[in-house]
Amino acid sequence: MRYAIFYTPAADDPLTHAAAGWLGHDLFGRDTSAFQRNAEIDEGERRALVEKPSRYGFHATLKAPFDISDGFHEAALLEAFDRLVEAAAPVYIGPLDVAREEDGSFALRPRARSHGLGEFAFRVVKWFEPFRSLPSADELARRRKAGLTARQDALLIRWGYPYVGEEYRFHMVLTGPVADADAPRIARGLERAFGPLAEDNTLLDTITLVAEPAPGAPFVALRQAELGVAAEPRRLEA
Repeated sequence: MRYAIFYTPAADDPLTHAAAGWLGHDLFGRDTSAFQRNAEIDEGERRALVEKPSRYGFHATLKAPFDISDGFHEAALLEAFDRLVEAAAPVYIGPLDVAREEDGSFALRPRARSHGLGEFAFRVVKWFEPFRSLPSADELARRRKAGLTARQDALLIRWGYPYVGEEYRFHMVLTGPVADADAPRIARGLERAFGPLAEDNTLLDTITLVAEPAPGAPFVALRQAELGVAAEPRRLEA
Protein backbone atom coordinates (compact mmCIF):
# COMPACT_ATOMS: atom_id res chain seq x y z
CA MET A 1 0.00 0.00 0.00
CA ARG A 2 1.24 3.47 -0.89
CA TYR A 3 0.39 6.66 0.98
CA ALA A 4 0.40 10.36 0.10
CA ILE A 5 -0.52 13.70 1.62
CA PHE A 6 -2.88 15.73 -0.55
CA TYR A 7 -4.65 19.02 -0.32
CA THR A 8 -8.28 19.01 -1.32
CA PRO A 9 -11.03 21.29 -0.06
CA ALA A 10 -13.23 19.96 2.71
CA ALA A 11 -15.13 16.80 1.81
CA ASP A 12 -18.45 18.69 1.74
CA ASP A 13 -17.14 21.69 -0.22
CA PRO A 14 -19.04 22.33 -3.49
CA LEU A 15 -15.74 22.37 -5.41
CA THR A 16 -14.85 18.94 -4.03
CA HIS A 17 -18.21 17.53 -5.13
CA ALA A 18 -18.02 19.13 -8.58
CA ALA A 19 -14.47 17.94 -9.21
CA ALA A 20 -15.22 14.42 -7.98
CA GLY A 21 -18.16 14.25 -10.38
CA TRP A 22 -16.02 15.48 -13.24
CA LEU A 23 -13.21 12.99 -12.51
CA GLY A 24 -15.60 10.12 -11.86
CA HIS A 25 -13.86 9.28 -8.59
CA ASP A 26 -14.39 10.68 -5.13
CA LEU A 27 -11.59 10.28 -2.58
CA PHE A 28 -14.23 10.08 0.12
CA GLY A 29 -16.10 7.17 -1.45
CA ARG A 30 -19.29 8.93 -2.52
CA ASP A 31 -21.38 8.62 -5.66
CA THR A 32 -20.09 10.71 -8.58
CA SER A 33 -22.98 10.40 -11.01
CA ALA A 34 -24.43 13.86 -10.37
CA PHE A 35 -21.90 15.88 -12.37
CA GLN A 36 -23.68 18.65 -14.25
CA ARG A 37 -22.81 18.29 -17.94
CA ASN A 38 -22.17 21.27 -20.15
CA ALA A 39 -22.50 21.92 -23.85
CA GLU A 40 -18.75 22.05 -24.53
CA ILE A 41 -17.80 18.51 -23.43
CA ASP A 42 -19.85 15.37 -23.97
CA GLU A 43 -19.73 12.31 -21.71
CA GLY A 44 -17.51 10.19 -23.92
CA GLU A 45 -14.97 12.97 -24.21
CA ARG A 46 -15.07 13.61 -20.47
CA ARG A 47 -14.24 9.97 -19.78
CA ALA A 48 -11.26 10.14 -22.12
CA LEU A 49 -10.03 13.40 -20.63
CA VAL A 50 -10.06 12.11 -17.05
CA GLU A 51 -8.73 8.60 -17.70
CA LYS A 52 -5.27 9.46 -16.38
CA PRO A 53 -6.04 11.76 -13.39
CA SER A 54 -9.22 10.03 -12.23
CA ARG A 55 -7.74 7.44 -9.87
CA TYR A 56 -5.83 10.08 -7.90
CA GLY A 57 -8.99 12.05 -7.16
CA PHE A 58 -9.22 15.83 -6.94
CA HIS A 59 -6.12 17.07 -5.18
CA ALA A 60 -2.91 19.03 -5.09
CA THR A 61 0.10 16.95 -4.10
CA LEU A 62 1.93 17.90 -0.92
CA LYS A 63 3.81 14.65 -0.24
CA ALA A 64 3.91 12.47 -3.35
CA PRO A 65 2.87 8.79 -3.11
CA PHE A 66 5.38 6.66 -1.25
CA ASP A 67 5.76 3.15 0.13
CA ILE A 68 6.11 3.11 3.89
CA SER A 69 9.56 2.15 5.13
CA ASP A 70 10.31 -0.93 7.20
CA GLY A 71 9.77 -0.41 10.90
CA PHE A 72 6.77 1.89 10.47
CA HIS A 73 3.07 1.16 10.20
CA GLU A 74 -0.09 3.04 9.35
CA ALA A 75 -0.93 3.92 12.96
CA ALA A 76 2.35 5.81 13.30
CA LEU A 77 1.67 7.62 10.03
CA LEU A 78 -1.76 8.66 11.26
CA GLU A 79 -0.24 9.91 14.50
CA ALA A 80 2.31 12.01 12.60
CA PHE A 81 -0.50 13.38 10.44
CA ASP A 82 -2.45 14.46 13.53
CA ARG A 83 0.60 16.18 15.03
CA LEU A 84 1.19 18.17 11.85
CA VAL A 85 -2.46 19.19 11.63
CA GLU A 86 -2.41 20.54 15.17
CA ALA A 87 0.86 22.42 14.64
CA ALA A 88 0.10 24.00 11.24
CA ALA A 89 -1.99 27.02 10.30
CA PRO A 90 -4.04 27.61 7.14
CA VAL A 91 -2.12 28.98 4.16
CA TYR A 92 -3.40 31.56 1.69
CA ILE A 93 -3.68 30.21 -1.85
CA GLY A 94 -5.71 32.92 -3.53
CA PRO A 95 -8.30 32.37 -6.26
CA LEU A 96 -7.73 29.40 -8.57
CA ASP A 97 -7.95 29.63 -12.36
CA VAL A 98 -8.39 26.99 -15.04
CA ALA A 99 -4.97 26.85 -16.72
CA ARG A 100 -3.20 24.68 -19.26
CA GLU A 101 -0.04 22.92 -18.13
CA GLU A 102 3.16 22.47 -20.14
CA ASP A 103 2.16 18.92 -21.07
CA GLY A 104 -1.18 20.10 -22.50
CA SER A 105 -3.32 19.01 -19.55
CA PHE A 106 -5.64 21.36 -17.67
CA ALA A 107 -5.55 22.08 -13.95
CA LEU A 108 -6.65 24.59 -11.37
CA ARG A 109 -3.71 26.82 -10.43
CA PRO A 110 -3.39 29.82 -8.10
CA ARG A 111 -3.76 33.12 -9.89
CA ALA A 112 -0.71 34.49 -8.10
CA ARG A 113 2.38 32.86 -6.57
CA SER A 114 2.23 32.30 -2.81
CA HIS A 115 5.60 31.90 -1.11
CA GLY A 116 3.93 30.62 2.04
CA LEU A 117 2.31 27.86 0.03
CA GLY A 118 5.64 26.53 -1.22
CA GLU A 119 7.13 26.69 2.25
CA PHE A 120 4.22 24.75 3.71
CA ALA A 121 4.39 22.11 0.98
CA PHE A 122 8.09 21.55 1.67
CA ARG A 123 7.36 21.33 5.40
CA VAL A 124 4.93 18.50 4.65
CA VAL A 125 7.53 16.75 2.49
CA LYS A 126 10.11 16.86 5.28
CA TRP A 127 7.62 16.01 8.05
CA PHE A 128 6.74 12.66 6.50
CA GLU A 129 10.17 11.88 5.08
CA PRO A 130 11.06 9.37 7.85
CA PHE A 131 8.16 7.19 6.68
CA ARG A 132 9.23 7.02 3.02
CA SER A 133 11.04 3.97 1.78
CA LEU A 134 13.63 4.41 -0.95
CA PRO A 135 12.18 4.29 -4.47
CA SER A 136 12.89 1.34 -6.71
CA ALA A 137 14.97 1.63 -9.88
CA ASP A 138 11.74 1.31 -11.88
CA GLU A 139 10.18 4.20 -9.98
CA LEU A 140 13.19 6.41 -10.59
CA ALA A 141 13.18 5.51 -14.27
CA ARG A 142 9.47 6.31 -14.55
CA ARG A 143 9.98 9.72 -12.97
CA ARG A 144 12.91 10.48 -15.25
CA LYS A 145 10.83 9.88 -18.37
CA ALA A 146 9.42 13.37 -17.82
CA GLY A 147 12.79 14.84 -18.84
CA LEU A 148 14.04 16.23 -15.54
CA THR A 149 16.55 19.01 -15.11
CA ALA A 150 19.71 18.31 -13.14
CA ARG A 151 18.19 20.04 -10.12
CA GLN A 152 14.95 18.07 -10.37
CA ASP A 153 16.90 14.83 -10.62
CA ALA A 154 18.83 15.76 -7.48
CA LEU A 155 15.54 16.44 -5.68
CA LEU A 156 14.20 13.09 -6.89
CA ILE A 157 17.17 11.30 -5.34
CA ARG A 158 16.95 13.27 -2.08
CA TRP A 159 13.19 13.41 -1.55
CA GLY A 160 11.72 10.76 -3.88
CA TYR A 161 9.95 13.37 -6.00
CA PRO A 162 11.42 15.96 -8.37
CA TYR A 163 8.91 18.77 -7.81
CA VAL A 164 9.58 19.87 -4.24
CA GLY A 165 11.21 22.91 -2.68
CA GLU A 166 11.84 25.63 -5.27
CA GLU A 167 10.48 23.29 -7.99
CA TYR A 168 7.07 22.92 -6.34
CA ARG A 169 4.06 24.17 -8.28
CA PHE A 170 0.60 23.88 -6.75
CA HIS A 171 -1.90 22.50 -9.26
CA MET A 172 -5.09 20.43 -9.13
CA VAL A 173 -5.22 18.32 -12.28
CA LEU A 174 -8.51 18.06 -14.18
CA THR A 175 -7.52 16.38 -17.46
CA GLY A 176 -4.83 14.49 -19.26
CA PRO A 177 -3.12 16.14 -22.25
CA VAL A 178 -5.48 17.93 -24.63
CA ALA A 179 -4.79 18.52 -28.33
CA ASP A 180 -4.10 22.14 -29.25
CA ALA A 181 -7.10 22.25 -31.58
CA ASP A 182 -9.46 21.22 -28.77
CA ALA A 183 -7.88 23.28 -25.99
CA PRO A 184 -9.96 26.49 -26.31
CA ARG A 185 -13.23 24.55 -26.23
CA ILE A 186 -12.16 22.36 -23.31
CA ALA A 187 -11.00 25.45 -21.44
CA ARG A 188 -14.44 27.02 -21.89
CA GLY A 189 -16.14 23.89 -20.61
CA LEU A 190 -13.91 23.64 -17.56
CA GLU A 191 -14.30 27.33 -16.81
CA ARG A 192 -18.06 26.92 -16.94
CA ALA A 193 -17.90 23.94 -14.56
CA PHE A 194 -15.30 25.18 -12.09
CA GLY A 195 -14.69 28.90 -12.53
CA PRO A 196 -17.03 30.35 -9.87
CA LEU A 197 -16.25 27.58 -7.36
CA ALA A 198 -12.47 27.88 -7.82
CA GLU A 199 -12.66 31.66 -7.48
CA ASP A 200 -13.82 31.22 -3.89
CA ASN A 201 -11.21 28.58 -2.98
CA THR A 202 -8.59 30.85 -1.40
CA LEU A 203 -7.29 28.97 1.66
CA LEU A 204 -5.37 25.73 2.11
CA ASP A 205 -7.02 24.91 5.42
CA THR A 206 -7.36 21.12 5.21
CA ILE A 207 -5.00 18.29 4.34
CA THR A 208 -5.81 14.67 3.61
CA LEU A 209 -3.90 11.45 4.17
CA VAL A 210 -4.70 9.12 1.28
CA ALA A 211 -3.80 5.57 0.38
CA GLU A 212 -3.50 3.44 -2.74
CA PRO A 213 -4.83 0.09 -1.49
CA ALA A 214 -3.23 -1.90 -4.34
CA PRO A 215 -0.99 -1.00 -7.29
CA GLY A 216 -3.05 0.91 -9.83
CA ALA A 217 -6.12 1.12 -7.57
CA PRO A 218 -7.95 4.43 -7.03
CA PHE A 219 -6.66 6.44 -4.10
CA VAL A 220 -8.94 6.76 -1.05
CA ALA A 221 -8.96 9.19 1.86
CA LEU A 222 -7.98 7.78 5.22
CA ARG A 223 -8.22 11.03 7.17
CA GLN A 224 -8.92 14.66 6.40
CA ALA A 225 -8.42 17.36 9.00
CA GLU A 226 -8.54 21.10 9.37
CA LEU A 227 -5.19 22.77 9.98
CA GLY A 228 -4.73 24.18 13.46
CA VAL A 229 -7.43 21.93 14.88
CA ALA A 230 -6.87 18.67 16.75
CA ALA A 231 -7.73 15.84 14.35
CA GLU A 232 -10.46 13.44 15.36
CA PRO A 233 -8.94 10.00 16.08
CA ARG A 234 -10.82 8.16 13.33
CA ARG A 235 -10.42 6.97 9.77
CA LEU A 236 -12.55 7.99 6.84
CA GLU A 237 -14.26 4.93 5.48
CA ALA A 238 -14.37 4.68 1.69
